[in-house]
Amino acid sequence: MNIYNNLALFDDDGNVNTIIEVQKGTKTKYEYNKELDLIVLDRILHTPIPFPYSYGFFPQTWNDDDHDPLDSIVIASEPIMPGAAVACRVIGYMEVVDRGEKDDKVLCVPASDPAMKHIKTYEDLSEKDRADFVYFLSHYKDLENKKVEFKAWHNADEAMALLKSCQQAYVEKTAAKSGKK
Repeated sequence: MNIYNNLALFDDDGNVNTIIEVQKGTKTKYEYNKELDLIVLDRILHTPIPFPYSYGFFPQTWNDDDHDPLDSIVIASEPIMPGAAVACRVIGYMEVVDRGEKDDKVLCVPASDPAMKHIKTYEDLSEKDRADFVYFLSHYKDLENKKVEFKAWHNADEAMALLKSCQQAYVEKTAAKSGKK
């Protein structure tokens, strides 16, 4: 089974599914290889800053801006291991430009995390957490001489619109690849 193509974006409860690539608290950057259906080591971060959240992607999405599945930031009370599928509640997204390319990150919290029950929008996160996330994204590639810019916060409705747009792009890409219209 190919998790990217076979796991539904939305579950029966209306939560969004995401696949974890990077565990919170590590500098080890993994990426999902769609052809192998495997999470592989991409690199160890050059900067001494660990990921302040778990990081991954949404199945059955395609981001035309960066030519990859749409990225997810999963804010949880505990680290989540790479390869785990997590049913989440969307709370917003961060508009990001990575080396001149739009590379937005959808923020979500696990639906099953009791410590995150009160988080409904990115504004419910502490100011410190939001500042940490912006700082990390703005600096984690500094020692690679790669520029990443945080542009803006967007609310949960805008994040859902982005998710659905990337889901539609996946459907069109998959149909074009298989010769269907």
